[in-house]
Amino acid sequence: MAALTEAQADFANGRWLIWARPDQMPPPGDWLTWLMLGGRGAGKTRAGAEWVRGLALGLPPFASLPVARIALVGETFADVREVMIEGVSGLLRVHATGEQPDWQPTRRRLVWPNGAVA
Repeated sequence: MAALTEAQADFANGRWLIWARPDQMPPPGDWLTWLMLGGRGAGKTRAGAEWVRGLALGLPPFASLPVARIALVGETFADVREVMIEGVSGLLRVHATGEQPDWQPTRRRLVWPNGAVA
């Protein structure tokens, strides 16, 4: 990835299905929630961010239509913000240019261009 141009890296970053391991994908079926257990570096945060991205944008195999409201649940708001939203593998980092949500920290929410809110 380090050898790619910015445009190439942006393209590759937006293609999670190419990079994801099978254990980082949601289980088959019509699930609203799923649990991932793993140690440090297992890819839990990236998998969760990609799942939320897929729900918000209506991307198969995560969703067939965009989901309007998404809950981001963590022990504290600071944990959600530092890891799930602003972290290295968080929601602000996994989107390709043009599909990124607007982070509104004072309102404690992310808003995607299509109106989805987390």
